[in-house]
Amino acid sequence: MKKLIKTLAREFLLLSLLMISVLTATAQTDKSWAWTGFHRPPGINPVISPDTSSVFLCPMSHTPISWEYSDTFNPAATIINGRVAVLYRAEDRLAQGIGRRTSRIGYASSADGLHFQRHGAPVMYPGDDSQAENEIPGGCEDPRVCMAEDGTYVMMYTQWNRKVARLAVATSLAEAWPCLQGRLQRQIQGYVLQVRLHRYPHEEGSAGDSPTQG
Repeated sequence: MKKLIKTLAREFLLLSLLMISVLTATAQTDKSWAWTGFHRPPGINPVISPDTSSVFLCPMSHTPISWEYSDTFNPAATIINGRVAVLYRAEDRLAQGIGRRTSRIGYASSADGLHFQRHGAPVMYPGDDSQAENEIPGGCEDPRVCMAEDGTYVMMYTQWNRKVARLAVATSLAEAWPCLQGRLQRQIQGYVLQVRLHRYPHEEGSAGDSPTQG
């Protein structure tokens, strides 16, 4: 009896391993679930780079700031009026190290998704408003955008005051996007969900601890 049980157990184990192998092979060959086929067009990238000449009047310091001097990254994209619209995070160079600069969200659009025209000034940035406590001095980071059923564009982004990171929301009507006059409109006092994220310990003068950097 014991020998029979051992034999059955061995056969069951072999059958299980065979099934796992078959399922793994099927998963590797069946790519119907995947969004593939991406390629980098030659001579195009990067499509948006830091711009040392891009300046706007910062409401925090009341002085002209090169708001995308250091970095441009972490974008969100959508289609509006037949054009590719991109919201991207930009950092100035008022300080050194991750988490020590101020982030603002810029806007650019393209007819072909390859060659982008920038708006020139940030469309979401920390200022003297109801969200100053949540966004000064770290700024507005990491946009994600989608369109609601009524045509309103909804952007989720991170508020960073160098103490606590919060998830925030801003909205914009489609007709405002071609010119984007003024800032996107914050909704529900700037945020619908407030989350305290893990803060990485740092020492004074170190690179910083922005939790939105991965």
